[in-house]
Amino acid sequence: MKKLVIVALILAAVVAVGVWAGGTAEEEPTMVTIRDLTLDFDRCQASRGDERIPLTPTEFKILAHLARNVGKVVSPVDIL
Repeated sequence: MKKLVIVALILAAVVAVGVWAGGTAEEEPTMVTIRDLTLDFDRCQASRGDERIPLTPTEFKILAHLARNVGKVVSPVDIL
């Protein structure tokens, strides 16, 4: 499966479910988990189950920004 499709699936799951793991209400979470998809903000890694999804630093930065802003309108300027 192409990397762009995988990233789109992760983003869709983040937006649809928005389940956060780690952190408290006062601090940003260190990880987002949706079913078998995980975004680890500390390690800048995305994985599905036990399989790591290879992302460039820019791809992860965009995905992480969108995951942190679920339900909000995000402009392209904010992302980059």
